Amino acid sequence: MSEVLWSPPDPASTNWSRFAGFVGVAADQLHPWSVDNVEDFWSALWDFAGVVGHKGDRVFVPGEHFWQARFFPDAKLNVAENLLRDGAEVALICRGEDRACDRELTRTQLRALVAKAAAAMRDLGIGPGDRVAAWLPNIGETYVVMLAA
Repeated sequence: MSEVLWSPPDPASTNWSRFAGFVGVAADQLHPWSVDNVEDFWSALWDFAGVVGHKGDRVFVPGEHFWQARFFPDAKLNVAENLLRDGAEVALICRGEDRACDRELTRTQLRALVAKAAAAMRDLGIGPGDRVAAWLPNIGETYVVMLAA
């Protein structure tokens, strides 16, 4: 497969290019730089993404195999705080195998959906200390329920 499936209309406006500028490398050198500077890459990505939380002292702990590596093992963060914080930018990009459920949810949309789901749970008598369990696919609604619980 050598066919280009997609390319951005303005490569300089992509997050890839913005992040490359953030770390001071050319966009076409970002991947090799990330491989050669794993800890610097992940630390910079945390900062670039504006993650709210404590990064911790260790960013990358290698394992015997790369899949055994640990990233941010000392980090403390609140997933709900990071997904539901102020702003209208995209919070979730949902992609399914069959593409039927593909969509993007902005922080504004996500906050509204989570508020509705939380209200529905309260109406059902679900409250602090209760456990909510679900068997759901990896789609946007799953995150809504998780955040609402």
